[in-house]
Amino acid sequence: MRNIKYKVCTTSFDGNTGLFPVIALHFHDDERIMITYDDPGYGINKELLDEASLIPCTGLKDKYGKDIYLGDKVRWTKLQYTDCSRTEVEGTEITEGIVDWMDTTLVLKKDGHAFFLWPTAIDEPNELEIIGNIYEIEEVEGNERN
Repeated sequence: MRNIKYKVCTTSFDGNTGLFPVIALHFHDDERIMITYDDPGYGINKELLDEASLIPCTGLKDKYGKDIYLGDKVRWTKLQYTDCSRTEVEGTEITEGIVDWMDTTLVLKKDGHAFFLWPTAIDEPNELEIIGNIYEIEEVEGNERN
C-alpha cells in the first residue's frame, strides 16, 4: 500500500513558523481539517486549518533520499551522454526550479517554463537535490504566503 505524506505550513503554539510533518488528518464538514503535526521545538500539536495549509509529497526522492514536496526548490542535474550506450558522459545540464503541478503532471517551474518530471525523464535518482522551498524563500524575502 502506498503511504501518502503531507507537511503543514503553520505557526505553532510556541511561535515557531515552518513546515511540520503531518501525523494525522480529521476532515470536518465545513471544509476545514483537524491536522495533528509534530513540531520538534514544542511537540505534538493539533490545529484546525484549511486544506491550503497541507503540502503533499510528490512520491519523488532527492539524491539524499529526502521526500520531495510540492513547493520544494530543486536542482536537477541531468547527465548528457555521448550515445545510447550511456557509458561516456558528454556534459551536464543543471536546472533549478520549483516543483509544482501542471494539469496532472509534476513539473519543475523556472522563469515561466515547465520541465516535466515524468519518471522516464529522470534517468538517475541522484539527479534531483532539494535546495529550499517556496515557504522559506517567501519568509526570507518578507512576502506572505498566498
